[in-house]
Amino acid sequence: MDTSKVASSEDSPGVEDGSPDTMRAVVMKEAGDAEVLRVAELPAPHAGAGEVRISVNAATVNAGDLLLRQGGGPSVVEILGMDAAGIIDEIGPGTTTDLKLGDRVMAFVQPLRPAGGAYAQKVVLPANWVVQAPQGTSDVEASTLPMNGLTAMLAIDTLALSPGETVAVTGAAGGLGGYVVQLAHIAGLRVIADAAPADVDLVHPLQQAHRRHPRRGLRLLRRPDRHVRRRLHPRPLPPAARPRDGPAARRRLHPAPAAPHDPH
Repeated sequence: MDTSKVASSEDSPGVEDGSPDTMRAVVMKEAGDAEVLRVAELPAPHAGAGEVRISVNAATVNAGDLLLRQGGGPSVVEILGMDAAGIIDEIGPGTTTDLKLGDRVMAFVQPLRPAGGAYAQKVVLPANWVVQAPQGTSDVEASTLPMNGLTAMLAIDTLALSPGETVAVTGAAGGLGGYVVQLAHIAGLRVIADAAPADVDLVHPLQQAHRRHPRRGLRLLRRPDRHVRRRLHPRPLPPAARPRDGPAARRRLHPAPAAPHDPH
């Protein structure tokens, strides 16, 4: 199942906005458990050239945020959060964008940048990091799309499979795996989805996936037959595997471990 969580402005109805020059953000000064997170009042950022500002209504808690909070990054990240959804409330001078004030949007946010991540009432981002939220979605729903959706798209693009070829997706019930299954199906690929028995009914409606027992699915991934041309494991793509990185982009993603000896 998807382990990401979403924090919404509706979760704290008693908290009022500060002055126009300040904002509230969830910050951390040291790595550790959830107890290191604190709500603080900070100066509100403003959009510069090429930037827009989002009044954030929802932000996700991804596995990457947990890793950074526990000290898994190159340094302590003051403001976490990799996805945000909300309203455009400021457009920087000279910024060329189709976005308008008041647009409902969603965005990928890089918490390792100096300005930090999405756990803030106001987030300033390059305009090309921000897109309109899908119609018919809530802010909470839209906020879950950018990180996992972009990672899934990069993975499918990097594999460069032709329609009719087969991709095997482990962890297909997860947030990333679910997007990979759907995008692969849209791309005309044959999808073999691996999931726990309890999650099969969740995965199956994503497309006409093959129902396989987890052990059979793992055996398939370890011993791919001639029909399974690539293995896709639902983890964020390393920089070396991105499409524009030359020969590295053509390497097989996350090679499967050698198959254990089976006496039968």
